[in-house]
Amino acid sequence: MVELPLSIRTEGNKIEIVNQLLLPHVVEYVPINSIEEAHDAIKTMKIRGAPAIASLAALSFAVSLSQAVTSSSSSSFLASAEALKSYVQPQLDYLFTARPTAVNLGAATRRLTRLVDEGVKSGLEANVLVAALIKEAHAVADEDLGRNKTMSKHGAEWLIKKTEEGGDTSVGLNLLTVCNTGSLATSGYGTALGLITHLFETGRLGKAYFTQTAPYHQGSRLTAFELQALKAPSVMICDTMVGSLFQHHKIHGVVVGADRIARNGDTANKIGTYNAAVLAARHRIPFIVVAPISTVDLDIPDGTHIPIEHRPWIEACLVRGLGEENVYNPSFDVTPAELISAIVTEKGVASALTPSLPFAIRTFEITELTFQHPLIYHSSRSPSVSSSSLQMTSMSPIRPCQQRNNEKRTQSQQGVREQQRHSHRAPFMSNDGASYSLLLVLMCVLPLLSRMANDFQTGENSLNGTVFAPLSPSNFFQKGEEIHIPKSPFHMIPTLTSTPRQDENHCQSQNATSYSQHLIPE
Repeated sequence: MVELPLSIRTEGNKIEIVNQLLLPHVVEYVPINSIEEAHDAIKTMKIRGAPAIASLAALSFAVSLSQAVTSSSSSSFLASAEALKSYVQPQLDYLFTARPTAVNLGAATRRLTRLVDEGVKSGLEANVLVAALIKEAHAVADEDLGRNKTMSKHGAEWLIKKTEEGGDTSVGLNLLTVCNTGSLATSGYGTALGLITHLFETGRLGKAYFTQTAPYHQGSRLTAFELQALKAPSVMICDTMVGSLFQHHKIHGVVVGADRIARNGDTANKIGTYNAAVLAARHRIPFIVVAPISTVDLDIPDGTHIPIEHRPWIEACLVRGLGEENVYNPSFDVTPAELISAIVTEKGVASALTPSLPFAIRTFEITELTFQHPLIYHSSRSPSVSSSSLQMTSMSPIRPCQQRNNEKRTQSQQGVREQQRHSHRAPFMSNDGASYSLLLVLMCVLPLLSRMANDFQTGENSLNGTVFAPLSPSNFFQKGEEIHIPKSPFHMIPTLTSTPRQDENHCQSQNATSYSQHLIPE
């Protein structure tokens, strides 16, 4: 039987992480004694997964602070709360730089920063503030496990209901997932893989498919490892086989995690997620994002503002000596919100094209979380205006007065929302998709008939040898109209000019960080 190791284990002031670069064949725990060692472990992928790296960052900060307090040189920063802030703030800023795409890491460091600021404003003594910081840092990790189980249950219930509403009464649901989002990526249970685990534990999982997830192969190394430990029926596929899987097998849903979710619903996740989302939309398969509410970044309006980490070229090169420096190796991609069927958090399920209900994200009050459809704006609309809304269906009881207020608000806005949904939603997500299909057919056929009629009159054959290109967004607008298409986050594909390396040892000795710095977009 395969025994699943913990991603992080603690005992007193000791932290150990399992080195995930060696899994599944070698289970080796690495001690983490400082924030520098935690930063290195996160940067070098010894530990990965947005919730897990946030937990490690917080725990390493707590251990480092505790060690500093007990050392003989600690008197200076314990003189006052202001001195303590000057001491800890650079450490928190440094931890955040380990992996900039994962918003959970930033949320953890900001959470501790806010506590420091509140302590300074309240005039707390430094030693009292130290104790509060250590307690809060441990809470970051402790809260993760319960949160994961809650969101996994929410997502499983939503998917079962969605499947049954579509007339499918299958007992076992077949799902596809990308990368690794289980216990190894979190403090336990997992996010997207947690949903699969919940279905398996309740007897509702048919088969779990997962991609290899090159170039780090988190799927073939880690997800396979976890599903074997669970004894769940599973099948691995190559990243390029997703389309074939959808063509030849019944798949009830695609479930993925998230490293950052923008305010409009655009989601950054492991590279290859966007590919799966596009194919899922083509085959009308629900695409579900499962992530803690801390993954939602309210400061970012859409996916174009999400910083994308680019890894060193050497990590993507299986074949060396053929100009491997000219490698495009982003670690994440961004899935546009219109391709997402639902976003699942511990607060509930936000599903597309339904009325909005208020829900709280910590101290923020969100009244409407919106999805944008960037390629179907009318020329008079601004890209900042969303095309449809989301509903956050809370799993907790709603008080009668709150329910009445929600009903009144919903009724008063229903007409506007109905008009927006029917006017601006994407064809594959609408009930009147046949109208769009007919429109597209007419747009293709009418110019063809016109040209044939002209040929008949002139006696020429202008169609002979003509190659017809597929329709692009520009075909849908009259000349002179303004088309609003958001700028892609991948606006620069860098090319590093260097002589191809023939010596493999020389390749491996290169400073990967220097190449990585050149690969980050502007």
